[in-house]
Amino acid sequence: MKEVCEVIAGLVPAVAGQVLLYDDDILGESVRGVRDFGVSFLISNPQRTGVAPSLSIQENLLPYQYTNPQYRNHGFLDKEKLKEEADRLIKEYDIRCISGQENAGTLSTSSAQKLLAAREFSNEPVLLVAYQPTAYTGDSSAAFLKKKLIELRDEGTAILLVPTDWREFSTLADSVVVLHQGSVAAYIHGVQGNEDLNPYINGQARMSNEELEAVCFE
Repeated sequence: MKEVCEVIAGLVPAVAGQVLLYDDDILGESVRGVRDFGVSFLISNPQRTGVAPSLSIQENLLPYQYTNPQYRNHGFLDKEKLKEEADRLIKEYDIRCISGQENAGTLSTSSAQKLLAAREFSNEPVLLVAYQPTAYTGDSSAAFLKKKLIELRDEGTAILLVPTDWREFSTLADSVVVLHQGSVAAYIHGVQGNEDLNPYINGQARMSNEELEAVCFE
């Protein structure tokens, strides 16, 4: 599933197929091109991918705001406005640091993940691809990120979630798609527990095309 998420986000190429976002095929777009369609990407272990450790926390939080006219004053960067926005996100997401001018490489794994979440969520995405977003985080940070995911969903963002733990499906997911051997084995609304999914995950059961179409288009 990691590879599927990376293809959708434009991080790795695909040899065939389509990635349809509404009526637009975004397969083959660059990472920036995918973002221009309103797609954000939240991954596990941000200290390896997603966060530039040698740049400041502020620079990691606001890479897209640097080209946003809203943060310019007569053609020049409005540094005070950028700092205010970074400080707001640091406070809202409880990123543990002395200031936004510290290098992001000094952050704990949990704070680095919250930095990445702050950056991706604040873009008001149409689609958020979230791959194991609570991995490598402590219990309080994981609970915070789950709360933010639910808030984002309630605000209208579509979220493709690959959870760290299957139990997260029952608290976070409205519906579940199970892939087995490269194709969709099941599409289930309102999963209550793993027992609903195990036969499809293990390859012991598979929905028919008619059943899948009925669920997908109901």
